[in-house]
Amino acid sequence: MQISEIITSNIFHKNNIKCNFTPTPQSKITCEFSANCINSIVNIIITVYIYCNVGSKHELVESKPKYLSISSSNKHYNVSFEIPDFSGNYESFILIRLNPAEEIEKVVNIQNLRISRMESMKYNEDEDISNIIYDENNIISLYPFVVKESGYGILVDNISDNLPKCGYTVIDMGTDGFTTNSTNISLFITLPTSFFKTSSKFNIGYTMFEATKIPPIWINYCNTMDRLFVPCNANIKAFRASGVTVPIDVIPIGIDTKLYNPELYEPTYDFGMPQFEKAYKFFIFNDGQPRKNNQMVFKAFSEEFYREIAANEVCLVLRQHTPHTERNIIYIKEYLEDNKLASLIRSCDSMISASSGEAGDIPILTGMSMGKPVIVTKEFVHPDYVEDNKTGYFIDTESIVPAYTQPEYKDNIGIIKGAEWICPSLTSLKEKMRYVYENRDEAEKVGCNARKFIVENRDNIVCISKMVEVFEKLTGAKHE
Repeated sequence: MQISEIITSNIFHKNNIKCNFTPTPQSKITCEFSANCINSIVNIIITVYIYCNVGSKHELVESKPKYLSISSSNKHYNVSFEIPDFSGNYESFILIRLNPAEEIEKVVNIQNLRISRMESMKYNEDEDISNIIYDENNIISLYPFVVKESGYGILVDNISDNLPKCGYTVIDMGTDGFTTNSTNISLFITLPTSFFKTSSKFNIGYTMFEATKIPPIWINYCNTMDRLFVPCNANIKAFRASGVTVPIDVIPIGIDTKLYNPELYEPTYDFGMPQFEKAYKFFIFNDGQPRKNNQMVFKAFSEEFYREIAANEVCLVLRQHTPHTERNIIYIKEYLEDNKLASLIRSCDSMISASSGEAGDIPILTGMSMGKPVIVTKEFVHPDYVEDNKTGYFIDTESIVPAYTQPEYKDNIGIIKGAEWICPSLTSLKEKMRYVYENRDEAEKVGCNARKFIVENRDNIVCISKMVEVFEKLTGAKHE
């Protein structure tokens, strides 16, 4: 691709900015820029273009994309790139662009792009890479347009860590900057507005949604893919009902059941509140958005257990970003590494998800892997891995209501005509919380059943194997 083609192509936009520079061979550059997000989460794609001046031609020899997602105002970013070895008269520029392009003007402004540092990189000259042969059937180009601490981010980590165990090389297009026309499969893990066609033979998008219909803007993006992966059966119905026509496969989200193994941890997490040391502990782990219905859980807890609360015999452990002042609620704000999270779950007695809609619910999968009884709503993803009174407890549904109507979702989601989710029953939630509290031995057996099911059906390798089956079907290549 010549530089003149790049300049005239649609990657440029009046709100895009670029910064020219002269690269140094085997160097690392750091660029800085500011971004102000107004209405939504949006992906910023930072690409370093290196092109060579050969006479009157400007040939693009390498591009290195980086991806960020922003969701709040006045953010300043530093992004680093490695520049390969080269010879000749080279120039370069950094281009900042945004996804989705249709919403660029109302969503975000970017400014103040500059090169802040260029430094030499040292390479191992003794390393012989001449013998490396890439089989296009073994390479997956991964496009992870995600926030790392989100469900998508966990999914990306699972895939990156476990596909190589199944014989694949995963090229992370967000960090490796590897560009090739020889990969058979490009896998996008993100919101559909970041999907685009690559030169790969098969372009697959892995995405999800928590209501009975998806945002209308997603439909065309989904249909540009050759195939979709979704984490639950309910998502197939939602995407089909919205007008998505490409093939869809259910690839469940997996859990590292070896890491989240209750036998590895003692119930010794320090809550910093000795008065609750012997109390029964319900655990909620989510981001506190309205869909999660935490306020309903607080109401059920305070109304059903007011006597036990007065005696400090029960408490509610809450891991989310917004503190609460209700009595007998232990609020945990700190980020928890895997081992500390496992210790926390091991130190609690049961977990609750009263969400109006879930496509994966990784915290509940994690709790089940840790052998805890879970109390969950009975629609969307939960029936895929919870059997009532055997591997968990279902909260009855009070009603079906329009989805994403709360003011908090107005800017990010907008109105999705016909989209619905559930309103769980407060009475049923109280009953299930009381039941596990009063019947601890039985609930413990349910937790053990849950652990067994997750190990057999939702371990990372089990879920990745389902993905591999699709890849093999598409490419005709078998992997051991």
